[in-house]
Amino acid sequence: MKTIYISIIFFFYAILNCSAQETEPIYIEMNSDFKIIKSQDEKNVLQSYLFVRKGSFFDSYYFNIQTDFKNFKGSEKKLCDKRFIIFNESNYKNMSPCELHEFFSDNKIIYLVYKKEDNFYGWGMFYEGTSKNTIKSVQTTRI
Repeated sequence: MKTIYISIIFFFYAILNCSAQETEPIYIEMNSDFKIIKSQDEKNVLQSYLFVRKGSFFDSYYFNIQTDFKNFKGSEKKLCDKRFIIFNESNYKNMSPCELHEFFSDNKIIYLVYKKEDNFYGWGMFYEGTSKNTIKSVQTTRI
């Protein structure tokens, strides 16, 4: 009977341990594929997305940049840990649209980063979805 209790405790420990593991953060390199549309005074971010073109395929992956209610310029944070791997064009160009969507959806900690004088700076972001998640319609005739 004692072995049954021990095996039940071990089973629940294994389940809790697997669910408590956190995913590694994603650091997306700020380059020409990452578009940021700002307000006219350039203080607020209106829209941000990663535009990926692969042959005849293209899609946009939308993100919400966290600026902590500050101006966009000056709201970035210095990233002290330099051991991270930057997710750049060579990474996302080799993934299918579904793989890329699942990759962003599964990872909750995402940063947009840029390098300046051997230091990395960035903003935290939330993934919102792709342009394929949005239904667009155009009325061509009168109703």
